[in-house]
Amino acid sequence: MGAGAGCSGPEEAHPDPAPAAVVEALANPVTATFREGVNGYAGTRDISLSENAPTASPGGAVTLYADGDEPAGSGKDASLLLRWDLGSIPSGSTLQSVTLTVRVTNATNHAYALQALTREWEEGAATWQRATGTTSWEVAGAKGATDRNTTALGSLQASAVGTYTVTLNAAGIARVQQWVDAPASNFGFILASTSNTDGLDLASSEAATVADRPQLSVTYLPAGTVGDPVLLAAGDIGNCNTTQDTATGNLLDGLPGTIALLGDIAYQSGTTTEFNNCFAPAWGRHKARMKPSPGNHEYNTSGATGYYGYFGAQAGDPTQGYYSYDLGDWHIVVLNSNCTAVGGCAAGSAQETWLRQDLAANPRTCTLAYWHHPRFSSGSHGNDSIVQPLWKALDDAGADLILTGHDHNYERWKPQTATGTATANGIVQFVVGTGGTSLRAFTSTQPANSALRNASTWGVLKLTLHPSSYDWEFVPIAGQTFTDKGTGACH
Repeated sequence: MGAGAGCSGPEEAHPDPAPAAVVEALANPVTATFREGVNGYAGTRDISLSENAPTASPGGAVTLYADGDEPAGSGKDASLLLRWDLGSIPSGSTLQSVTLTVRVTNATNHAYALQALTREWEEGAATWQRATGTTSWEVAGAKGATDRNTTALGSLQASAVGTYTVTLNAAGIARVQQWVDAPASNFGFILASTSNTDGLDLASSEAATVADRPQLSVTYLPAGTVGDPVLLAAGDIGNCNTTQDTATGNLLDGLPGTIALLGDIAYQSGTTTEFNNCFAPAWGRHKARMKPSPGNHEYNTSGATGYYGYFGAQAGDPTQGYYSYDLGDWHIVVLNSNCTAVGGCAAGSAQETWLRQDLAANPRTCTLAYWHHPRFSSGSHGNDSIVQPLWKALDDAGADLILTGHDHNYERWKPQTATGTATANGIVQFVVGTGGTSLRAFTSTQPANSALRNASTWGVLKLTLHPSSYDWEFVPIAGQTFTDKGTGACH
């Protein structure tokens, strides 16, 4: 534990109720994930219904399927049903986003709509004709008005075998909110299409590989959640050749807060496929609470189109990649350290000019910025002077913290200026390149301004942002023990 480190206590609730708008701004979202066999969860029901086998009830099958023409040329339909027990989400919670993650084992170029079922059904008894052992569907195949709601809550189109995440639309979030508020109304989803002639197969909740089983992720604000906001940060994350990205993603399941992504999010080149297959399975269920910044690996794909396509508006203007937002009493600035891609980072550049204007327009007691390439690092990449003008602009405005990635290790630096002069009024920088890709050893002795470093532990940095101070804590993945905790004051 570094000098000045100390364990912070639990977050304190404000003693007086805040106005509704303030409560929403300060509340920390929580993401609950539901997958059969993970953390003891056993609340999934799923089954396929086949018009070609109208009395069959294949509960327990390892594959689910939907089709508008099964067997081929018959014109008969098949659909699949999915339901999760959401009882662990506290009553009174407000849902923010819902995603469904599935493993596609037989791909199709056709889209399959996700709709809400409105009738009780039993996994071990449901057939094309019957919903339970004693009741029939209004119309065979759960096609009746009392069997399902026809509003599309999302759709799945999988042109290749792999893992896919469906983000539910506003109607879908509202439907799941209804299930949380009134659990007896939760009958789950049906995925079907009567017009498609190319079938879709998914791994079921009985699949041998746990990671292939369908998963529902729900991000919500617990009732009455008020407190100083939390920012979680890490870079250098999704890598199909490692497993530690899954372990860091699992950390997020139990850590509420906004997530700052410090670049190099999907290895090796930030392609759409790598975002979908190497990042989304490990971290994607938390996408709704992410605020990303791009790394150099994202720009291995021209224009970082995989990155901007995956995050959309969350990543800002794709010609810039820099933006800002407020979190509680803090002003947060997200910058793009891929300087050549956005017209440079020098004094007077478009980004540096925007930064100074943004800081002037948003004066705060506490300010934090993050990007990918560290100004100071004793890792293999070392110091990067190209971002010095950005640091200088932040220092001139009295900023407090800078978060970076790039070097695959953890390093906390003492307060210093853009030129590396130690000063109590300087900016504290964290390098948190520990999100999941392989780690790298330090290549030099520890510099004088480096307060603490570690190159053998994966994890995320947790910052609790108080009105005039902050607590930091490095949270390691399961099985590792290194941590770093402390408290700092804003300027």
